[in-house]
Amino acid sequence: MISRAFLRHPSRARILLKQDFLRYSSSLKQNGQFFKPNQEPKTILDAVYRDEAQLKLHKYMNSRKQFHDPNETCFVSPHRNVESVILENTFEPTQTWEQIVSNNRNLPPSAGSIVEFFDAENDRNCLGIVVKELQSKFNESHNKLIVLTLKNELTRVYPQNINFNAFQVLDAEWIHSLDILYHRFDEEYSMRLELGEILHLFMDKTRDYQGLVQKELRKVYANLASQDNANATSLLAVVSQMNSFHLKSYFDQSALLMAIHLEMSRDASRWIVLLCLPKHTTNLSFLHCSNELPPEIIYFGNSLTNNDSVTHFLDYDDAKLDELNTFLLSLIEHPRDYDDLTLLLNIWQGKDFLHAFKAMTFALFYPHTSLMEKFAKVKIFQSKDRVRIKDLQDLFRKIGLYDCSKNPLTDIVISANIFGKPSLDQLAVSSPKDLRPSPLELRSARMLSAGELDDKFRHLRNSKKYYQDHVIYVLPSNQSYSYIGVSLEKINARKYLINVHVPDVAARIPPGSTFFEELVSYNFSLESLKGLIDRGLIEILAKNVRDELSLRTQGLAKSGELFRVGDFENTRIRDHKSKTCMTLSFEYNTFALSPLKELGNLVTVTFDRINNVKVKELTWEALDDILAGRLESGILNPFKLFNRFKEAEEQKPDVSIDEHDILNLGFIYNVMKTHFSMRNSRCASAPPPSNLKRVVSRALSYEKKEELEVMKTTLTLPTVREAARLSRALFFTDEVQTFLESLVASYCNREAIPVLARHDGLLEPSDKFSTLDEAASKADEVLVSHNNKLLPNYYCSSYYQAIMAKDRHGYVSLPAFFIGNNYLGKQTLVTSNESPYLLTKGLPMGRVIVANAIGSVEAYLNQLQILAHLHLQETAGSTYLKLVIKTSHLKASGYPVHGPLSAKFLASQITRLRDTKLGNRFLVEAHTRFWKLRYLEQELMANAEDEAFNLSCVVTSIGHEIDSETKFARAWCLELAMEVDMLIHPYSDLTMGSTATVDKVLYIDAAEGQCIVRCQDDY
Repeated sequence: MISRAFLRHPSRARILLKQDFLRYSSSLKQNGQFFKPNQEPKTILDAVYRDEAQLKLHKYMNSRKQFHDPNETCFVSPHRNVESVILENTFEPTQTWEQIVSNNRNLPPSAGSIVEFFDAENDRNCLGIVVKELQSKFNESHNKLIVLTLKNELTRVYPQNINFNAFQVLDAEWIHSLDILYHRFDEEYSMRLELGEILHLFMDKTRDYQGLVQKELRKVYANLASQDNANATSLLAVVSQMNSFHLKSYFDQSALLMAIHLEMSRDASRWIVLLCLPKHTTNLSFLHCSNELPPEIIYFGNSLTNNDSVTHFLDYDDAKLDELNTFLLSLIEHPRDYDDLTLLLNIWQGKDFLHAFKAMTFALFYPHTSLMEKFAKVKIFQSKDRVRIKDLQDLFRKIGLYDCSKNPLTDIVISANIFGKPSLDQLAVSSPKDLRPSPLELRSARMLSAGELDDKFRHLRNSKKYYQDHVIYVLPSNQSYSYIGVSLEKINARKYLINVHVPDVAARIPPGSTFFEELVSYNFSLESLKGLIDRGLIEILAKNVRDELSLRTQGLAKSGELFRVGDFENTRIRDHKSKTCMTLSFEYNTFALSPLKELGNLVTVTFDRINNVKVKELTWEALDDILAGRLESGILNPFKLFNRFKEAEEQKPDVSIDEHDILNLGFIYNVMKTHFSMRNSRCASAPPPSNLKRVVSRALSYEKKEELEVMKTTLTLPTVREAARLSRALFFTDEVQTFLESLVASYCNREAIPVLARHDGLLEPSDKFSTLDEAASKADEVLVSHNNKLLPNYYCSSYYQAIMAKDRHGYVSLPAFFIGNNYLGKQTLVTSNESPYLLTKGLPMGRVIVANAIGSVEAYLNQLQILAHLHLQETAGSTYLKLVIKTSHLKASGYPVHGPLSAKFLASQITRLRDTKLGNRFLVEAHTRFWKLRYLEQELMANAEDEAFNLSCVVTSIGHEIDSETKFARAWCLELAMEVDMLIHPYSDLTMGSTATVDKVLYIDAAEGQCIVRCQDDY
């Protein structure tokens, strides 16, 4: 929470300029009034604006489109036939769809590329062809593309505003030879007109293909959609499922992809195209890559529930809309309790309008033009120039559906019927806990009760034995379960074994089971949603199944403590209750010169039984106390020189910690620091975890208000200082996970096991830099501010220079982190035979994820590959009869018994896994952004109107001008851990990576995800 001291007005207020923007004032003083049901609450946007400039900004934001439909501006006009010119300067359709889409995603637009982009200054979408690439990474005068549009206009386009990129459809050398920029003032220049006609022909072909792909898209949607969840997809996945078209050139292939993009943007019921919504993030923070690249185009197949509701609502005629209007007015005039309202809409009179209400909840998340135009026909909204998200939200508050006493602070993102089905048929949801268990969770629970999660690889469990005093330390996580444990074994005075334990899900859930087949049939279930409010998540497996598979102890008695009838143990029962895990062991030699240099030669993998091994689950606080030395009980501890450690708080620990545990964890902690230093020497770049990893928490309480008990919700967001109190624990858990992923990658490389690995690297320079002289290249520099007190701030011109200055812990500053990201390409998922290298982590073999197989199919597949490899090694010397006995039941369960799956099979899964990861990342970002803005609203309302405050920001991009005196920039707010829009002066010296101080919040709307602040230095 932002402290009051932090929010105090500065002692010496500055005299503001004439265009001063005053922070809004709010009449919402009592949280109780805010949550009182069936009354229209006044929001921050209803405040009294106290100067003309503030009114101007408010009017400007209300005039902006909330949905950017490319179909509105991509028009067709008469043109002459230029097919021969196109065929001479385009390419044959020899490329595969994978190559085409990969180039569109991973390469900066160059001359000859056709782009669909959003013109922020004119608030419209445009189509154009690039005639000149950007010439700088940081200089605002040269980091834009020059594009010729359909309207024969030359305009400058920032790559982050591109919604669709068809890479180099026409030959770049031919485009440069036209000398369009040399004749830029001549709109009738023949070559310019000819290029415009080519662009019109491209749009003409696109419209023709758009009619052809409609039927194909319906087939794709039928295969993709699920009942209550949105499923992420991509152009590559969609076009790969369509019937083949006869396309005679690369020009036609690009037109087909553009047609699919336009048709998916047009269809409000089946598809969600996220780039049609106003953008609130940049590549630097969202994807950790260069802003030169277009943002990721993320598509979703809408849930069948939303599809049905939107389709029915769009079919309403005028009479039905009048009935809906009458029903809404009756709800406003005669307020109902939330529970009664839910019953009314699901069972009684309101059931006829249930589709309309569900369409409204969906429109709050995805305000498609066709939906909002339909709402505008309802008489209750006809007083508005255009229906906006705020109008729908206000209506729901008036009738007591949103932000009421029974459902305070409604989450409009989760309520949109794309995360799952709400429990009790609610229309408003406040947290993931209000969702019903998914069919997958219920099926997994039945599998556990039926004993179908027994260990399938008992013959691999005898390779490693543990002593009775061995202890596994389960590390804390941000999820409801822990999936990484560490332990230490001493071999002799020089050598130790560092063990990392993870749940062996692949050995318990067969790939041929009905559950797994259902799991991989939909994209939404390929990975769990993490990082939601209150550290919540939407999981794939039921809670009792997660507990069974995780490293959590079961409290089972040892066999010697049980009294049994008969002379033999019931091994069936024992095996059913057995606790197993996958263990990666690294031999660490304390006398070696570089003990971590060659990981691959010193790592082994085993699948172990840990029934009788002591397991200690650590909390964040306990782990940090151990690593900081607060729990050491030495006599001389109070007298240690320079001892700055605070004493651990006296409270009863959840688990007993002794000196042996402190020594073990301290040893592993020092090894992890060595590993971190080694990664830094390989040019890894990591900011402090507390700067990025912070989520909103929520506390519910009840208070009496006018003899009524009203629920009150208090939101908190830890400050950077509060989050940094657990810096050692955060570092340790992150580094152990990175160490584990590096060990797996090294082991699989040594054993030639095909796996899925994460890869990134520097953005490949385009041909444009070859035309610049050395002096011009060096001039593309930016100032780096950092936290290293031994070095001054400096100018950099490369990734390696940007991350050069690290603090005493080895972290880079946020400005250096974002500047370094601007030199990087997008992180990709590849197979291990493609020699992945992860530059930003300093891992030469990339990252191979195996830890969270409970919530990730990617980790499950990697585990399955290693499991198949070890099984093949174990059975290689067996006779045919023994081999059949050992493998018949595994083969029937779908396990690969003749070695790991091929790299070709893994490559075929990459598209779906990548789409799911990107889709989940966006949904989590939208969800957390909503709650952080609600938190900021609550903080601003709790303080006096005349109080000001300061926020620290790092500029991530410079945007468009509002007028001659105001310009937008986007910046990462350190206190909120998200990007915000910042108003600066058009002639400000701020550039990408610059630090700025914010002293006013000018505009905030959590539903729209919009937050506009003012740069203190410019006003």
